[in-house]
Amino acid sequence: NTVGMGGGLRFGQERICIIEVWSDQEVLDTRCDKRVEKMLARGLVKELQEFHTNFNELRAEKGDLTQLDYDKGIWQSIGFKEFHNYLCLGEEEREGEDGKRLFKEGVERMKISTRQYSRKQMKWIRKRLLLNTRNPPPVYRVDSTDPSQWEDKVYAPAEVIVKDFIEGRIPEMEPLERIDSGKDREEDCRKTMHCDICDRDFKGSVQFKNHQKSASHRKVSRAVLDKYHYEVVLTSFKEEDRNGAAKIIKNTFSVGLTDVFMKMDSLPCVVGTVVGKGKADSIARELSKQGIVVEMEKKILVQAENSLKAETG
Repeated sequence: NTVGMGGGLRFGQERICIIEVWSDQEVLDTRCDKRVEKMLARGLVKELQEFHTNFNELRAEKGDLTQLDYDKGIWQSIGFKEFHNYLCLGEEEREGEDGKRLFKEGVERMKISTRQYSRKQMKWIRKRLLLNTRNPPPVYRVDSTDPSQWEDKVYAPAEVIVKDFIEGRIPEMEPLERIDSGKDREEDCRKTMHCDICDRDFKGSVQFKNHQKSASHRKVSRAVLDKYHYEVVLTSFKEEDRNGAAKIIKNTFSVGLTDVFMKMDSLPCVVGTVVGKGKADSIARELSKQGIVVEMEKKILVQAENSLKAETG
């Protein structure tokens, strides 16, 4: 019974031979880092820059690069979102201090994402191929931790396993032990969990959590967040540049300069309202660059609330 754990395997056990090329986690992490460095040395950044200019900027609504979606298609590839802030800089800005800092951050983020992806692959193997409730075929493991022993520890044993499989014999090597998922997991798979935002039901907490991480759920969640407006609360600014801060606030929120000065005398104070979380976050970032610190307080509009009820029933 594979309820709540994904569909069955495409072929029967007698037609599947699975060999996991495994290595020690610390060694694998180092290999992931070196892989990123090799990609950078081979021109990854230039490729990202060209793709960003030719395609990324075109899909940005009204030139707003802060609202780009990296959850679908090729944009999910490791590298785009990690170098997003660096790629948004102009050519001269990339050569400056901020550019060098953002580039360094992009490299580190890409290494982290690559290491995380390798862990997801191992987790997938455990959950997909080793849970006893799935009745999976045997999984054999060869150790690639030391590349100098590839012939003896990877190629030769894998060759024997495949030969035995083709000729209908059970390999002498012991397969990995299956994982006992236990009754708790089976009970969990029988539970029905409901997503109020998407108005959908799921079997068990595993499916429900996977749904919450999905692109479709995030898209609906963003749509919900865009129904809100946000009060911008000024909490601090550079006192020595009071006049400059007041003018920036005046121009950002289209309010009178006299009103701004009055509000600045009694912090914290509401200086404006914006619609949509993306725009609110963008304004907060831009103001912070000028030494103006604000907080966002979420409010839902009456018409938006009615719209949400109509959408979700």
